[in-house]
Amino acid sequence: MNSIIKKNFTLLELMVVFFLLTFCFSLVGINVRKALYSHGFQNNIKTIESYFEFCKKMALSNQADIYVSLKQKEASLLLEMGTDEKMGFFKNQKQTKELLKNLHFYLNDEKCENLQIIFSSTNKIQPDGKLEFKDTKEKFSQVKNL
Repeated sequence: MNSIIKKNFTLLELMVVFFLLTFCFSLVGINVRKALYSHGFQNNIKTIESYFEFCKKMALSNQADIYVSLKQKEASLLLEMGTDEKMGFFKNQKQTKELLKNLHFYLNDEKCENLQIIFSSTNKIQPDGKLEFKDTKEKFSQVKNL
C-alpha cells in the first residue's frame, strides 16, 4: 500500500517567499506614494485656481475689491480670501481660510513669505507678475500669470 507523506515547508522556503513578497509590495508602495504626492500637489493647484476664478467673478458681479492673501507657514501655504465691503455677496463673510500643505510660492522668481493679491471690480489684478507654486521637495511646479 502506498502511503502519502505530507511534507511541510522548511523555514528557508518560507523566508524566501516572505522576502519576495516584501520586495514586491515595497516596489508597489513606492509608486503609490509618488502618485499620491503628485495628486496632492495638483489638487492644491486646482484649489488655488478655483479661488482665483471665484474672486474674479465675484469682484465683477458685486463691484467690490476682493483680496486673496497668501502666507507661508513653514511647509504649508495659508490662503485667505475676503473683502472690506459690507454689502453684496460678502456682507456676512469677512474671511475664508484654507491651509494647503507642502506648497511654496514665488512671485517673479523670488520666494515670498506674504503676498496680497487684489481682484478689483474693473477686472484688474494687482500685483502684476508671474506667480509660481512649487512643492516642498521642488519636484513639481505650476506657473500662473497674474
